[in-house]
Amino acid sequence: MKKLSLRLAGGLVLAVLTPFLTLPAESVESDLSVTNTAPSSVSLGVPFTVTVGYSNAGPDTAVSAYVNTNFIPPMGLDVFLDNFFNGDGSMYTALQDSATGTDTNGNAPLLFWDDLNCEYTFFQLQGDDTPEATPLQPLAAGGSGTFTYELTLPMEAPRTGTVEVNEPARLAHAWTLVDSGSLWIELGLATPYNRYSSTTCSKLVGTELEDVCEYISDNCWGARISQIDTPIEARFELVDDGSADPTHGCGAFVGFTPGNIALLRRGSCDFGAKGFNAEQAGAVAVFMVNDGRCSDFPDGDDCVLNMGPGALGGMVTIPVVQVSVNDGEPVIAALESGSLVTGVVGSASTFATDSVVFLTDSADVDPDQTNDITATTSVVATGPFLIFIDGFESGDTGEWSQTNP
Repeated sequence: MKKLSLRLAGGLVLAVLTPFLTLPAESVESDLSVTNTAPSSVSLGVPFTVTVGYSNAGPDTAVSAYVNTNFIPPMGLDVFLDNFFNGDGSMYTALQDSATGTDTNGNAPLLFWDDLNCEYTFFQLQGDDTPEATPLQPLAAGGSGTFTYELTLPMEAPRTGTVEVNEPARLAHAWTLVDSGSLWIELGLATPYNRYSSTTCSKLVGTELEDVCEYISDNCWGARISQIDTPIEARFELVDDGSADPTHGCGAFVGFTPGNIALLRRGSCDFGAKGFNAEQAGAVAVFMVNDGRCSDFPDGDDCVLNMGPGALGGMVTIPVVQVSVNDGEPVIAALESGSLVTGVVGSASTFATDSVVFLTDSADVDPDQTNDITATTSVVATGPFLIFIDGFESGDTGEWSQTNP
């Protein structure tokens, strides 16, 4: 991919990605890998650091490599970009400054945003900080490096785009959205942890620079989960459309309870029709289980794909997510057995980030891509915490004697 930059007032830089233009080069073989490290638990209002590592096992020097790390900005990308375009840009500046100068090999981590779905941001590590994308400085066989960035989940309305099942306990699980733009699908890579997929967007209406996220969202179908102000807490209900495949949700729902999350399977009709039928029945969200087909992804029971609108998607305003066969079928089985299943759409129970290292010259080869992408999640704790120790117990005074953050 090649990066196009947009410089705005105050010297801030925003950029989008377009296909890389590469020149013929002598073929090199470099086995790249990447790591992602974040705290296992993070608290609201308390800064934390994400460390991205990369290395080259050789046998040749990597000369066309980039490293990207993707994450949902915890204040919400719409808030982040509104501050950028209509405010003082302080959110962008603080996040960029936290990464500048941290790479151990002198490369430049530059901050960008997802211009496809307005849901996530990412750092791209490149050779320098010029507007034109440049690969990492040559990384010799056996070479490695790291860079870091710092985030803080706001005390008010944190947004990490989490979808979760929290009851029954045996099914408790949280899904996160990272890299909704499907760039790594095109590269044939998949994140190695459970995630959900989102609905797609097409830029048809409005003026982008007036309000970036509003412009994008106006051309998406379904609500942007990372932009939901108040989490949607509800029961899951398996749909019945009265057909031979009743859980596909391709017709009007029979006996559905308004206010529940509609659980349905992929198949028989387009995604937009399913979302439309669910919203018409009073569902507050759609939790869709894939059937193993994943287009550019290798098909399988662990894959998901972004969902196009079809003919009716443009009228859908509720969130629509898709999970894999292996993630979703146990939830369906629980409902079919009579269990009560509850969950949340748009919560901030986990923070997730993934990283990928990739070569951009078509002549270059990475013999093992299984270690080219990695991800990590952190549990979000409510906090910061104050733990009070009663002075009476130690005989000190009649006041609280200690606080621990």
